[in-house]
Amino acid sequence: MTTDHRARDPYSQLADTEDCGLRILRRAVDAAPNGILITDNTRPDNPIVYANPAFERMTGYTAGEILGRNCRFLQGDDRDQPGIAELRAAFTAGGTATVLLRNYCKDGSLFWNRLHISPVRDDQGALTHYVGIQEDVTREREEEAARRQLLEIVETTPDLVVITAPDGTILYRNRSGLAAMGLSGTAPEPGETLEDLLAPWARQRLREEGLATAVREGFWQGPGALLDSGREIPVSLVLLAHYDGYGEVERLSAVMRAGDSAAEPPSAASSQAMYREIVEAAREGFDRMRREDTGPGFHRLPVDSSGDIAFLDPERVRFFQAEGNYALAFTERDHHLANLSLADLERRLESRGFLRSHRSYLVNLDHVTTLKTLDGQTYLVMDTEQGDRVPVSRRNLDTVRTALGLA
Repeated sequence: MTTDHRARDPYSQLADTEDCGLRILRRAVDAAPNGILITDNTRPDNPIVYANPAFERMTGYTAGEILGRNCRFLQGDDRDQPGIAELRAAFTAGGTATVLLRNYCKDGSLFWNRLHISPVRDDQGALTHYVGIQEDVTREREEEAARRQLLEIVETTPDLVVITAPDGTILYRNRSGLAAMGLSGTAPEPGETLEDLLAPWARQRLREEGLATAVREGFWQGPGALLDSGREIPVSLVLLAHYDGYGEVERLSAVMRAGDSAAEPPSAASSQAMYREIVEAAREGFDRMRREDTGPGFHRLPVDSSGDIAFLDPERVRFFQAEGNYALAFTERDHHLANLSLADLERRLESRGFLRSHRSYLVNLDHVTTLKTLDGQTYLVMDTEQGDRVPVSRRNLDTVRTALGLA
């Protein structure tokens, strides 16, 4: 269905008389990649009177579901956020603010919203509207979390990790590696290079072979030696090149592990593995962090109620049944369409006694009355008025029996 964004502009009554510049401005707002809202400050609760298509794509809500509501509905039950207090202060003072908020899409998924609000005043200076510009910074937040996780890993490894600019100037080196190697110093001195850390023969090899190979092939490995107060410390050295979007080297990283530089150099596979141990540990840690960080737990679940969004206490739900990209939530007497997928519900409610009994069913084990088998199919009988039977797949049967204390 085509949405007429022109019709929901609060200034649409001026459409027939607006000049070309204003028409271009309106089209630019409609085409903007960031979500844009306009709220009417002259009406109770400052309702939304315009939302551009990017806002609809960002949140999953249609214009008809958005207009007339206060934008706080995007926060769900997650109201304990510093940014909300900053917004209130800005609205009270009639000023501007830029805040970071946890918001929730129609399907219940979390996204991080960098929101900037600005007041709009009439010719007499009275505040009539607010304009809000929303930027989804979820990926940015995830990448920052990954960087923090990688830094935590790197700062605990006994390997010396050095990151440099293309000219070799040191940008970072880990303190744990310095300590493990018995090296002095902490932060690199201004202008200090990777070569400054190496013994003369290792420095020469790096110049003649290592850098050129790493830049050309992305990777070089070989024996080396660090130099500290005239003392050589044998190491196995891995050098990697990191490229920008144009194929130019933007960073180099060196991973050095204490060892015998006179020994046979390790294979390329084992040398790459040495570096990848760090990277994979960071990736695994970040994946685990994402699995464990499911966002604020739902005290109430968003469900559809005659076109409105109502909230349901999860404790009332006996089981969920998959319904396309959403799920039906069955209570003791009725059912509702939950604005979440079965996978999202499983992830968010696992700690509250819900278990997947079948690929299409998620069950609250606290409301199971009987485990029954009919014609070879096992069912969970629920304490609903109808005594609903929920199928248990053979794949999940042992897990369900164990959870019910029957194993």
